[in-house]
Amino acid sequence: MTEIKTIPDVTTIAGEIKALVADVAGQPAESIDDAAGLDTLGIDSLLIVEVVVGIQRRFGVQVPPSEFRADIRTVGQVCEVLGAFVHGTLSAEPVAAQA
Repeated sequence: MTEIKTIPDVTTIAGEIKALVADVAGQPAESIDDAAGLDTLGIDSLLIVEVVVGIQRRFGVQVPPSEFRADIRTVGQVCEVLGAFVHGTLSAEPVAAQA
């Protein structure tokens, strides 16, 4: 029997990533605009690692350092790029068959 895997859509994943960014920044997610700069929120290279670790724990995927490029500077860009990566990774994972 094949197990049906439910994969959250990119928008849902991006929302959860935004919540992780907000948590690391110490602010409510609803108060953070997608255009907000990571530096404006006080998120530097060390804190973005905390965001990436949170993504890895939440979604069970490994995020390679190459996915977090230097040109990613806003909350919206983090959500868009890493959300698409997580969605693509989850979509590509094989489904385990059950006997």
